[in-house]
Order: sequence, then C-alpha cells, then structure tokens
Amino acid sequence: MILLDTDLPENDAEDRVVTHYLYGGDERYRLKQEVVLGIGGARMLQALGFHIFRYHMNEGHSALLLLELLWRFQWEPTAARPDDRAYDLPSVRRKCLFTTHTPVEAAQDRFSYELYREILDEFVELGQVKKLAGEEAERSGGKKKKKLFGKGAK
Repeated sequence: MILLDTDLPENDAEDRVVTHYLYGGDERYRLKQEVVLGIGGARMLQALGFHIFRYHMNEGHSALLLLELLWRFQWEPTAARPDDRAYDLPSVRRKCLFTTHTPVEAAQDRFSYELYREILDEFVELGQVKKLAGEEAERSGGKKKKKLFGKGAK
C-alpha cells in the first residue's frame, strides 16, 4: 500500500490539509483530493518505476488519471492534423478500465468547468476537456448549471 500525503512544507496551507480527511470538505476540497489520487497517483507510480499496462479505476475518485494520461499522450504538433484532437485518445482508452459499484447519479462527483479552471489551470486545455466531456448545459434542481466534467458528467 502506498499512501499519498499533501501535508508537506512546500505546499500552500490550503493544500496541506487535502489528505487529512477522506470525502471531507466542499467541492474544491473534493476536486483537489481527486487530483491527488488521479494525477498524483499516476505520477507517483511512474516515479517508482512502475510501467502500467492498464489502469483500473473503480468508481470515479481516480477519474482525473485520464487527464494525466491525456497530458502524457499528446500528439506532437507536427503529427496532428488541424481538425484533430491534440491527444492520442485510442492509446489513453487502451490504458483504462473503469468499473463502478454505485451506479446512481447521487454517488458521482461533478465539478464545474470554472472550478476545473481554478484548480487545474489548463492542465489539459479546457477547450479540449469540453470537447471530450461535452459543452452543453445541464439542468439540476431547476437551476441551469454550466456543463460539468468528471464522473457522472453526461
């Protein structure tokens, strides 16, 4: 078992507490936890020398691993045609397996693109995320919301 910890002197005070409580806090806190698990987890495995053939994501908590894989599988600018996506999607898909044991909407975290922009600061360019996850607006609880990304996004 490998544990990830953000309580390090080099991190901002807000980020040092991200791994203190599981499932705690608001949407911002939860998104940061999913960044640590999905992106940080993949980077940690790579740093330890693991060569992963396929990642198994159970539930969506590690779904941001997909962003890390998109970042790793970017096309060279000269290799992509002008209308193509910037990423080698078939390679990313081959590396991922997703299962869920709670297939109900209420069990799936959703995050706004605005929050994505605040936390991930164009880690994978927002326009590309919208192309992959969708740009259209959803209705939730009678309020119009911006299109959401993450597990449960349609």
